[in-house]
Amino acid sequence: MILYHVTLFNKPTQEILIPRIPGDTSIGEEVKTNRICLAPSIIQCLRALEIYKYFQEDTLDVKVYKIVVDENDEQLISWEQLYLNGLVDDAALTHEYWYKSKLIPVEYNEYRISECVKKRYIIISSKEKMRIKEIIETMGIGNIQNAENSQNSTYKILAVDDEAGIIDSLSIFLKRSGYSFTGITDPVEAIERIKTEHFDLLLLDFIMTPLHGDQVVEEIRKFNKELYILLLTGHKDLAPPLETIRRLDIQGYCEKSDKFDQLLLLIESGIKSVEQMRQIKAINEKLADTFKQLEQAYMESIQTVRYTVEAKDTYTRGHSDRVSEYSVLIGKKLGLSDEDINRLKIGGLFHDVGKIGVPDNILQKNGKLSDDEYSEIKNHPTIGAHILSTASIFKDILPIVKYHHERYDGRGYPEMLKGEEIPYLARITAIADTFDAMTSKRVYRDSLPLDRVIEEFKRCRGTQFDPELDDLFVDILENDYEEIEEIKNKYQAEI
Repeated sequence: MILYHVTLFNKPTQEILIPRIPGDTSIGEEVKTNRICLAPSIIQCLRALEIYKYFQEDTLDVKVYKIVVDENDEQLISWEQLYLNGLVDDAALTHEYWYKSKLIPVEYNEYRISECVKKRYIIISSKEKMRIKEIIETMGIGNIQNAENSQNSTYKILAVDDEAGIIDSLSIFLKRSGYSFTGITDPVEAIERIKTEHFDLLLLDFIMTPLHGDQVVEEIRKFNKELYILLLTGHKDLAPPLETIRRLDIQGYCEKSDKFDQLLLLIESGIKSVEQMRQIKAINEKLADTFKQLEQAYMESIQTVRYTVEAKDTYTRGHSDRVSEYSVLIGKKLGLSDEDINRLKIGGLFHDVGKIGVPDNILQKNGKLSDDEYSEIKNHPTIGAHILSTASIFKDILPIVKYHHERYDGRGYPEMLKGEEIPYLARITAIADTFDAMTSKRVYRDSLPLDRVIEEFKRCRGTQFDPELDDLFVDILENDYEEIEEIKNKYQAEI
């Protein structure tokens, strides 16, 4: 097995290969001990020695050694042992190996390979002096801060804790993991920062001043519902109640520790969730755009059918637009949902589309229709529903198209539905349709005056029309007729 060692050139030669177990296992042990790292890659050695801190200055000269190691050497301790036993906190990031005792000294010259007495390892010396950037370029490592974990650098993590020491520790830990990290000790400042800057994940201390973690989350959720939040607690007994976590949509919490293995797992899981949500959002946006284009194309094709009907029947010209807007007006007075208002709007526009299946001589007849001709006319709701049923986007308006000629007393068509059997929105459109018929000038008669129209609606209450809807519409005619007039003037009937 080959391990690498990178050391500062100005270190005494005898210190180059003296790996040992640190006596102090607290966070930052690599600073408190004269750390010697043996690792599978140079980049991991550099991280362990924290040389990356000085990388931008490019002032340090280093030596690189390749060490051929016997994996069965009892003196060699693997990174798994170091990490799991809590001896080296970040061994899982650097994958470094340590020796229990001092390595047997060897003499070496430049480019000379020397073998130790016990033949456990071979030291292969590189060039005597190299700049850090030179090493990185030679080894093809790239930017030290973005190597190996470059995919993480696109994710921004914000940590908020009123203890500066915790922020410093998290900074070292998360930057080594490749994340873009920001640490703040003031929770109020953090809230303002989140308002103006994007972060993918928030690490938040629970017990802080002047605001506790749950109070911070409550403020954040007022303007940001998507931020992934992990709560940090000094002790599991101090964690907020489960009800609070659910209410504030906190994704998880972790007990504070000088070992970050559990926290790292939670962060990695959180980042995966963030990435999945990014992908889902992008897919949904693409699908929505595609569906919108398809919907628009189909709408245009149906509009063509509608305009064809209007070309066949001069009465229909403007009629559907007015019925649509009258229906929407009634729906708004009733306080219906936006979804139902939209159904009334589209349903009104296409309620007579089935007239395309009615012969021209019947549609354009000046006199009274015969019984057979009237039967042909009565087919148009069924024809219209059939035409629109070929596209799923019109499924919600099919009841309007098919049943807007049903009567409340059961004497309508095409299925002679009665009372509550008639779909509610179809009952609304029936009123709008009849009103426009009464107030539109036809070849064989003039439009009815308003007082006569009101009289007819009162007379047909409970027979032709739903009594409650009839009462509402009469009230509109008597007290809000200017809204009706505005619609009438907008779409003047053409004969």
